[in-house]
Amino acid sequence: MAPSFLGGFLAGRFTPAAAQRTGMTLVAAAGIGLTVAGTAGILGLFIGAGVVGGIGIGLATSGSMNTLLPAALPRERAGLLAVIYAIYYTGAAAPSLIAGQASRILSLPAITAGYAVLAGLVWVATLVAARNPPTPAML
Repeated sequence: MAPSFLGGFLAGRFTPAAAQRTGMTLVAAAGIGLTVAGTAGILGLFIGAGVVGGIGIGLATSGSMNTLLPAALPRERAGLLAVIYAIYYTGAAAPSLIAGQASRILSLPAITAGYAVLAGLVWVATLVAARNPPTPAML
């Protein structure tokens, strides 16, 4: 959680789309690092990759918030945030439930590699789809 806070802080130095793309790049790189660390048993790499992934999540989440919230009216923001967090936590819970069931037949490094593949897919989608919010003149 602490590295995510740092990523959120850093997001202010980026445009929203750049924060999303940079954040998801860090998450995808962290997935690779976690997979290598888990397979090779390298604790330092495991911890480092976890920190990098946390920073990436903070960047990507803050970039997404900075994309969506400016277009919402003040009275719409609470509902929008509720939907964002419902999707966010469902997106985390579903793979976790699948990983829990898969742990009966797959090793932890294999499950971590699966997460890395999922992070890579989301990274590619983010690179393609991330957009900055419209400027006030465009609204």
